[in-house]
Amino acid sequence: MSDQPDITPKIKLNLTHSNLTHMRIPEVRFDLYELIYDVKKLCEKKFGTKADSMQLVLQDNNGNNVVTMNEDDRTLDFYGPQQLYTIHVIDLDPNSITKELEDLSQVPKYEMSDEEYNKRPNTMRKWKAEYLQKHQHEEEELDDNYMQHEAEQFTVGARCKLLNTVSLGYVAYVGLVPELSKGYFVGVKLDSPIGNNDGVLEGKHYFDCQHNHGIFMRPTKVELGNFPVYNDDDEI
Repeated sequence: MSDQPDITPKIKLNLTHSNLTHMRIPEVRFDLYELIYDVKKLCEKKFGTKADSMQLVLQDNNGNNVVTMNEDDRTLDFYGPQQLYTIHVIDLDPNSITKELEDLSQVPKYEMSDEEYNKRPNTMRKWKAEYLQKHQHEEEELDDNYMQHEAEQFTVGARCKLLNTVSLGYVAYVGLVPELSKGYFVGVKLDSPIGNNDGVLEGKHYFDCQHNHGIFMRPTKVELGNFPVYNDDDEI
């Protein structure tokens, strides 16, 4: 097993469900290169709706529908999600168990005091605290100097290519991007609209580019070179 940390671009998205209207799962972390079908499988574990019986709709921070993510073999980044957008799960199964779960959510529940709850030996609260303590080191292994040396070879304006792809562009930013993770990133202004942002993350402006022409990558995922320039209408 490799000791190298995972440098796949991550994003935090909220989850909602068409039947479970009282349920909202905030800030679920996804890999941007994750297939839509794998996203569905995760949603199946969260809500109970079968992956083959759901449709995923990407919504912006105001709850507006952005796009229907209906191609299972596409990656999440293809649809251009932004940090803290919402994946809304539409349950297409008329006999889905989630309808029963929503009915049960209307039943008045017994409310236990915090004092009584904390006396219990095995609770979700204790499990969550132990889990976070156990896995805290995974995030702490990264610091603000992570990949600084690799990033120093990049200069804004340099021509570049996303490694192992045909996606070309210009280096538009080099530095820290705390909205994504600790350490250094390279912001790329792409020739074509295959990115996932416009140089702005969670309201913070990093560089200027057209919609979906921007992307942030770890330095080891970007290659410098004297690459040709293509317009959006050109075939690569």
